[in-house]
Amino acid sequence: PPLASPHEVYQSTERVLDAMANYQNLLGDQKSTLREIGPAVDDLKKEAFSLEPLLQGMDEKDPVAQIAREAMIIVNKEITRFEEGVYVDGD
Repeated sequence: PPLASPHEVYQSTERVLDAMANYQNLLGDQKSTLREIGPAVDDLKKEAFSLEPLLQGMDEKDPVAQIAREAMIIVNKEITRFEEGVYVDGD
């Protein structure tokens, strides 16, 4: 497959960060239920999954690629934390 342009990577990274912001807003809202947060996590996964292959051919030193990789690391950590039940109140 042809290599992604930095612009494509940038746009995909923006979508990942928007999904992350949406997820964090839900997480920070006391009224949000896990049932409401679940779809936001699915959205995060979907966007991260689309971004990952775009990064493969990119130069490690490309600033866009660096930002995208940072975003991927943060998003993957959050998805893992959510799935491990870190945010479930133990009552």
